[in-house]
Amino acid sequence: MDTQEEKQIPQARTWLHVLAEQSWNAELIVSGVAIFGSLRIPDLLTGLMNYSLFAYPDDLLVFGELMFIYFFLTSQILITGFMIHFAMRVLWIGMVGLYSVYPEGIKPIKQYSEDFNEKMKQDFPSLGKHIEELDNTASLIFAMSNLGAVTILALTIDSLVCMGLALAINYFLPIVPLYYAFFGILGLAVIPSFVVSFFHLKAIRDKPWVQKIHYPVYMFTSRLTLHIAFKPLNYTTLTLYSHENPGKVFLVYFLVSFFLGLLGGRQIFDSNLRFFDQEKLFAHSSSIEWTTPNLFEDERELGNKILHASIPSRIIDEEWLEVFIPYAKREQKAQEVICGVFEAEEDVSKEQERMAKRRYELECAKSFRSFSLDDSTVQPIDVVMTYNNESLQKGFIHYFPLEGLPQGKHVLEITSSYFSEEGEARKILIPFLYKKQLHPSNK
Repeated sequence: MDTQEEKQIPQARTWLHVLAEQSWNAELIVSGVAIFGSLRIPDLLTGLMNYSLFAYPDDLLVFGELMFIYFFLTSQILITGFMIHFAMRVLWIGMVGLYSVYPEGIKPIKQYSEDFNEKMKQDFPSLGKHIEELDNTASLIFAMSNLGAVTILALTIDSLVCMGLALAINYFLPIVPLYYAFFGILGLAVIPSFVVSFFHLKAIRDKPWVQKIHYPVYMFTSRLTLHIAFKPLNYTTLTLYSHENPGKVFLVYFLVSFFLGLLGGRQIFDSNLRFFDQEKLFAHSSSIEWTTPNLFEDERELGNKILHASIPSRIIDEEWLEVFIPYAKREQKAQEVICGVFEAEEDVSKEQERMAKRRYELECAKSFRSFSLDDSTVQPIDVVMTYNNESLQKGFIHYFPLEGLPQGKHVLEITSSYFSEEGEARKILIPFLYKKQLHPSNK
C-alpha cells in the first residue's frame, strides 16, 4: 500500500510530458494542413482584392490597400514558416531512422587518422543529441509559425473593429474623412503599447509609481489588442522571453518576417492592388503609347477583372464596335451628382424595385460618360446592361457604328464624370486597328 509521502511524489512522466515528446505527430499533421491552406491564401486574397476594387468606394479603398499589403506579406510568412517546419520534421524523421539502425552514432573511422577522429568526435559527439536539437528546433519553428497565424487573426479583428468605428464616425460626422477616422482610432489603440514598452526601460521600471501601474496597463493593453488570442500569444511570447533575450527574439522575428515577407512583393506588384489608388487607376488607361492587354477581350487572361473598359480585339473587322464598361462602386458618388440618388417607390415589390434600379443605372450610364473617336464626338447607337461571364462583372455594353470609318489606326476616348481630388476627369484611351471586311459583292 502506498504511503502518504509516495502519493505526494509527482510521477517522472506525466501525460503532458509524454504528449510533448510525441508532439511531432500532431505537428506534421497540422503543418501539412497549414501548408495546403496557406498556399490557397494568396489566391483567396486576390479574389477578395479584385472584388473590393469594384465593390467599395474610394474612402474604404484608401486604407483597404494597406490592409491587403499586410495580408499578402503575412501569408508568405506563414507559407514559408510551415514549409520550413515540415522540412525540419522530415529531416528529423530521417535522423531517427538512422539512429534506430546505428544508435551508437559516429564511431572512429579506420581510414582517418586518430587526430582526425578525435576532432570529429568533438564536433559530432552524439547522434541522439543532434536528433534532440532538431526536435527542439522544429517545435520552436512550429510554435513561431502558429504565433504568426494567431497574430494575424488578432490584428485582422483589430483592423475590422477600427474600420467599423471609423465608418460609424464618418456616418454621424461626415466632416471627418474616413481615412483620418480610421488611422486616428488605430493610433489611439497603439498608444498603450508604447506606454508599456516605455515602462520596460531599466531606468524607470523599478520606480514605485511604475510598478503600481505597469502590470495593469500591460494586461489592459494585451486584452484590448489580442482579445481571443490573449492567452496563446502571451504564453508563447512570455515563454520565449523568459528563456531567450527579448530583444534578440524580437529582432529575429522581425528580420525573418521582413525578408520572408519580401517574397510576396512580386505577387503584390503583379496584382490589381495598386489600383486601389485613384491616381494610379487614372494613369493606367490614359496612354496610347503603352496599352494594357486588359483592354482587349482576346488578350486578357481568363478570369481577370476588366479594370477600365474592353473591346473584342486590337483589330476590328466588323461594322460596329462593342465596348464593355464595368460598373464600379467607387464611381457611385460621382454618378449621384449627375443622375441624382435612386429612391425606390413606396408599396412596390422587391422585383419591381430591382427593375427600377436597373433602369436608373442604365439611364445614368448613358449620361455619365462621353465618347470621342479620333477627337470627334460619337454617340453609341445602343447601351445594354449585362454581365460579363469571363470576368464575372456587371457592366454596360455600348455599341458604336463604324460604317464609313477609313481603314487604319483609330483611338476611342472615354471620358467619365468621375473626377480625381485635383478635378481631373477619368479618361480611358483604347487604340485599335480598323480593317474593313470585303463582302462577296465587292470582290
